[in-house]
Amino acid sequence: MVIGCAAMMRPGVKTEGVQWLVRTVAGLRDSGVNAFLAVAGGGDNQEACTEYATEMLGDACVFTGPVERDELPGFYSALDIFAFPGIRESVGMVYLEAQACGVPCVATDDLGAPRVVEHGETGLISPVDEAAFAEAVSRLAGDE
Repeated sequence: MVIGCAAMMRPGVKTEGVQWLVRTVAGLRDSGVNAFLAVAGGGDNQEACTEYATEMLGDACVFTGPVERDELPGFYSALDIFAFPGIRESVGMVYLEAQACGVPCVATDDLGAPRVVEHGETGLISPVDEAAFAEAVSRLAGDE
């Protein structure tokens, strides 16, 4: 199962969101789920995020770096789940882009994501809590 996101890994909540996702995938793997993390995007903290993920997941992750806009549909289509907390995210075009490729999303109820991800229909919305976010990803991962 491939779980991933597209994000600009800037200092602050963007990096924090990627770290939530890394820990979520690590937790799934610890519980026996054959999960792989894929992250597209760049930013000042891309190297630090990549190192963190490699420490937590070994070779069960890939960071592609920036992806050209016209190539993003191919990235999204390779995912089974798009998951990103979207902490203080106004709307989050990435959720719309992933859904346009038929990929279910997991996000938090912070600000804009609930406007574009319909809970129970196009994905799951969790409270802004890392454990609740991880539970939502796990629930979706177990839903064929």
